[in-house]
Amino acid sequence: MPEEQKEGADLTHMGRTAEERKGAGEPVSDGDTSTQYHYGLRCNLGNEELKKLGVAELPSPGEELEAEVRFKVMGARTEGEGTEARHNVELQITHMNIMSGEEEESEEGDAEEKGKTLFGKPAEEGGEAQ
Repeated sequence: MPEEQKEGADLTHMGRTAEERKGAGEPVSDGDTSTQYHYGLRCNLGNEELKKLGVAELPSPGEELEAEVRFKVMGARTEGEGTEARHNVELQITHMNIMSGEEEESEEGDAEEKGKTLFGKPAEEGGEAQ
C-alpha cells in the first residue's frame, strides 16, 4: 500500500491492507473493511463535545469529515528490543474543529466563512447550535 499512503500533500492513509490484517491473525473476507482501521484510531464524541463543536445534526455513518486537531502526548512507551520492539504513543485531543469539504477547498473568501465548522460556528465563538 505504499503508493496509497499519501492522500493530498499532508495526510497519510491509516488503513491496513488485507495482508496486514491476516498477518495480525484477524479473519479477513472479500470486501470486509470492518477491521481496516485499528480500533485505537477511533474517536468518540459525546453530547458535551458535540455541543462545543456546534453540532446540532449528527452526520450519517460512512460520511467523511475534515478535522483540525491538536493533541497532547500523555504517554510514550517501548516494549521489547530490536526488531521485536513495540512502540506506543497515547494522545489526548485538546483542541478540535470539524470542517466541511467546501471550507477546505476554498482558497478565497472572508475569514468568517472560512472559520465556520461543518455544523455552524461553535457556541463559545458566538454561534449557536441549530
